[in-house]
Amino acid sequence: MFIPAQDSFATTEAAQTVIWLLGQPPLDEYLDFVARFVVDGADIRRSRLVAAWRRAHDHFARLEKREAGEADRVERFPLPPELRRHAARLRASRNFRNTFDVVRTTIEMVELDRLIVWQAQVEDRFALDRAADLHPGADPAQLFDFCLPARRAAPPVTVNRIAGGHFQLVSQAADLAMLRARVLDPATVPPGDEEGPLAGMIGLPFGFGANMMSVISSERRLVLHNGYHRAYALRALGHRHVPCVVQHVTRRDELNLVADTKVAYNPGYYFRGPRPPLLKDFFDPAVTTRMSLRPTQTVVDLKISISSHYVPR
Repeated sequence: MFIPAQDSFATTEAAQTVIWLLGQPPLDEYLDFVARFVVDGADIRRSRLVAAWRRAHDHFARLEKREAGEADRVERFPLPPELRRHAARLRASRNFRNTFDVVRTTIEMVELDRLIVWQAQVEDRFALDRAADLHPGADPAQLFDFCLPARRAAPPVTVNRIAGGHFQLVSQAADLAMLRARVLDPATVPPGDEEGPLAGMIGLPFGFGANMMSVISSERRLVLHNGYHRAYALRALGHRHVPCVVQHVTRRDELNLVADTKVAYNPGYYFRGPRPPLLKDFFDPAVTTRMSLRPTQTVVDLKISISSHYVPR
């Protein structure tokens, strides 16, 4: 079910919904999403979808003039003293060190409204349910642990062997992915049903991200990288500044390593454009629509191809 922007807050209580930020390119990505994932989305006239997107795009053009430089005024300041011990403990964790090992990082309090966003959608019911206990007067330590959890329980994953070296990994979590492959020492591998002397083993681990709120800092701007649902929920509940990992990028090559491809391919739009999309735009009915979703899951296909041949030494 598609609900136009002007009626975007009229869905039923039980509906699983996504809030989509209209007017942001590419348009074909939005049309494809509606057709594939929205309830009865394939039956919606494309001209109706394009008209709603175009109205939002025109609104953003007006915002570019009225709020030029808004992203440059994002507020950020050091953690309060009572949270510094929590930050030190987080930095010492293996999860943090393995995730943020590319560029210089700090942990700061950042303003939610002026965070630049590249992701066009959030599932509001899912987001609000996660943050239901974090009212504006929540304990600072509780807020810190919600934004920057030191540990994360791995969601369930189903592993199906399709054929030979073809495996399929399935999870309801959106960030299921293959992690870095590694060569294992034979001495650390438990004995199995080897057909001959074991020379080594290659591990292909799969799992999930660190699940910490993080932003990318370049020049005077902050782009929200991870934690969209938490950022949306906290802002909806009245929070204005929250603890966040800040990754400091000083050149294009560093950005390519830490940013989403949308940001890395078009850094000028996000870091130098007059008025890029901001988190607060998710709360503006002039540029959003709310849609009922079909259930989805993440599927990762893993195919192992092996060949051997002789070459001169």
